[in-house]
Amino acid sequence: MPGITGIIRKSHYPSIEKDLDAMVAVLCHNPKSKTGRHIDESVGIWLGWASHPGSYSDCMPLVVESDDVVILFHGEHFSSGNEAGDRLGEEASRNATTLLSLYAAHGDRFYAALNGWFSGVVIDRRQRRVTLFNDRYAMGRIYYHETEEEFVFSSEAKSLLRVRPSLRTLSPEGVAQQLRYNCVLGTRTLFEGVHVLPHAAAWLFRCGKLVSKEQYFAFHEWEQQRELGPDEFYHRWAQTVTDVFPRYLSDGNRVAMSLTAGLDTRLIMAALRERNRDHRVYTFGGAWGELYDVRTARKAARVYDQQFDVIRINDAFLSNIGDYAAEAVRVSDGCHDAFGAHDVFFNKIARDIAPIRLTGKFGSEVVRIRRLLGTVGYKPGLLRPQMQALVDGLPHFQATNADGNHLTRVVTEEISWHEYGRVVVEQAYLTMRTPYMDNELVKLMYQAPKGSRAAGDLQEMYVKDFAPEFAAFITNLGRFASPNPTLTSMAYYPFWVLFKIEYIYLQATPHWMTRLDRTLAGLHLERLFGGRQKWEAYRIWIKTHMADFVQSTLLNPQAEYTEYFDYATMSRMIRQHVAGTHNYMREINRALSLQLIHATLLKA
Repeated sequence: MPGITGIIRKSHYPSIEKDLDAMVAVLCHNPKSKTGRHIDESVGIWLGWASHPGSYSDCMPLVVESDDVVILFHGEHFSSGNEAGDRLGEEASRNATTLLSLYAAHGDRFYAALNGWFSGVVIDRRQRRVTLFNDRYAMGRIYYHETEEEFVFSSEAKSLLRVRPSLRTLSPEGVAQQLRYNCVLGTRTLFEGVHVLPHAAAWLFRCGKLVSKEQYFAFHEWEQQRELGPDEFYHRWAQTVTDVFPRYLSDGNRVAMSLTAGLDTRLIMAALRERNRDHRVYTFGGAWGELYDVRTARKAARVYDQQFDVIRINDAFLSNIGDYAAEAVRVSDGCHDAFGAHDVFFNKIARDIAPIRLTGKFGSEVVRIRRLLGTVGYKPGLLRPQMQALVDGLPHFQATNADGNHLTRVVTEEISWHEYGRVVVEQAYLTMRTPYMDNELVKLMYQAPKGSRAAGDLQEMYVKDFAPEFAAFITNLGRFASPNPTLTSMAYYPFWVLFKIEYIYLQATPHWMTRLDRTLAGLHLERLFGGRQKWEAYRIWIKTHMADFVQSTLLNPQAEYTEYFDYATMSRMIRQHVAGTHNYMREINRALSLQLIHATLLKA
């Protein structure tokens, strides 16, 4: 992912600029990436960056008129249109130069007025200080390694691993958390000696030394707001959606929308209405059958005659699935897993449609209640004893912060820890936006009446009230099936049953069903049970298109993943899965991801 990187220290060393260039090179996943560097030994910083061409941050560095302050910014800021020197709407200048007016108004604390996902550095030569900051959700992630001599940081951990070989070691505690929760919690990472900035961080350095770790925003400020009544809340919520969502279309035809069959993207289209006409839309499809996403998105695109594309799983993906799996792990610094291969494939193609992707990500989590982070257990004998003890010693995720506010946990833990890996893969190839993480919307959701998020009807109400043309066709779970709420509620259940059948067949298949599926292979049951709402057929691909890759990678007793997994047990699982007698998709994914971390990050 494009981003920022740097070395903060008191003194120069002979290869420091070579190290800086190497750290910047790691950030370039797009051959057209723009790069640069800024060195100021008077304050002890060697700074570099990479950005997508034409992106919001493709104008670095920002220099205040006096030349005494330099700002490096990565990410995007979505203003309310009320800021000095800024304008709202599709005609607005969409690059980071508008931040100079924010700095003029707020000084060194301008980052507290920012709205979006970002990270950055402010260099103040007058006061000989440097401030390293990120957004209030920590989605503009910064990895760092600190010693007595230096503070090395980057948007990607692999930049640090490239120039500090001593960091190329996995943390047993980090691995245990990854195995238990499918992510690493808090400021810990997979790598020994590497941490991440907490959310809303503003860390101050003087003369190359870290002197304070400030948090410029605390979520209890939003948690303590008064609860609104149902009518007042809905009125304010609808107005906020109407005002906020169009901001995310800025940059004109450089933005395309990725659609699904659900409420999250339906609400975006309803809020944009006539503005939809000027933007292409697309959705992702499987290798067989036409997904409900595709059929429904096509109907949505016809409302305003938008150009519609389908990006499908095809032979080009399946024949190179191992390479895509390795890239998903490498690009995400091990935060995404091997079975995120499709995210690399899809977003590389999406970049050719438009460099900015507008999505409905996290609408279900912020506006409704959908949990992302679960807790995984492992059968005895699969993990090595020491790792098994570490994993077993970790509590259920819900017990890690049992008294925490649910919405705060969603936006600062579940999304920023669990979903970060997928987001960073997407951001590596294009700019990804979602209006559901806008500060105004998230802040308002803390005032929702009790039960409002659980009811999950806000988006449906808005579409019916403000853009009924988008209520003319049902969602993937039966919304808009009928004007009668009872009939709509009843429509949910057959869709849910079909979804569960598909999920069980493609992923959570019990062993007996796996054997039956092998017996009936000639009937191609995947075309009967799959391809409606899900297309991720990794259970099947492991024994077909991925078989050689999985076996050559994992059936080696010297493979590094065997430090954590029992080789004999995993070998048996792989052979049984490839033979079609058992389903060990989850276990193979975890072992394969760990092995690819070693191959692409530690040994590369």
